[in-house]
Amino acid sequence: MSAMDQQADTSCRFVEVAASGALVLQIGAERVRSTLRGARIDPSKAAQAHAFLSERFAGIRLRCMQRAAGPPATMDVEFFAWQDKSGDVWENLGAVLIDEGLAEPAG
Repeated sequence: MSAMDQQADTSCRFVEVAASGALVLQIGAERVRSTLRGARIDPSKAAQAHAFLSERFAGIRLRCMQRAAGPPATMDVEFFAWQDKSGDVWENLGAVLIDEGLAEPAG
């Protein structure tokens, strides 16, 4: 079974934003082209999104959950935000990209 076939939370790493607006994520030994569930990166903002993610999320732990097979796969991508008494707190990457104006909500 490949890393893509797993439905559980999987550790992943941001690689790039493709010119199409798709994310390229490293999951295990596999590079996966994916879209974010709930957010769409406009291809005209792909370079800006890539720069933002490269700067802001370098070294930040990410976890991916595949929601639909691809290509490209549809993923929920969350990042480690902080830790409190109850444990790790994760936030949605798509929501951050929407807040930054680098993605738009997608149904």
